[in-house]
Amino acid sequence: MNIHRLETLNSEKLLQESYCEILGAAICLDYYAGWADKITGETLSSESVDVPARTAHRAVFTHAGQVCFAASRIFVHSTLHDAFVSKSVELAKKRIVGDPFDSTTEQGP
Repeated sequence: MNIHRLETLNSEKLLQESYCEILGAAICLDYYAGWADKITGETLSSESVDVPARTAHRAVFTHAGQVCFAASRIFVHSTLHDAFVSKSVELAKKRIVGDPFDSTTEQGP
């Protein structure tokens, strides 16, 4: 089946562009599927909640969450929950909401 043809019909993209996107996605999924057994079950200590919280924050708010890969659910180990939520709230409160033409704005109204 030619999935790239379906994508082209759905979005009016050029056929070659859809083909490259789907091929790239398949390669990416294949690569990361190979890592799944190597990272399963790993947990982080509570001292290291800063990096995961910042990464999750970026994943949620990139392009105001209007991208196909925006994070809609974040799974956090119960031992990290409170620290993670605190850091996430802190980061959300620091976001600069305002004029989209202002270079300091992180998110439009």
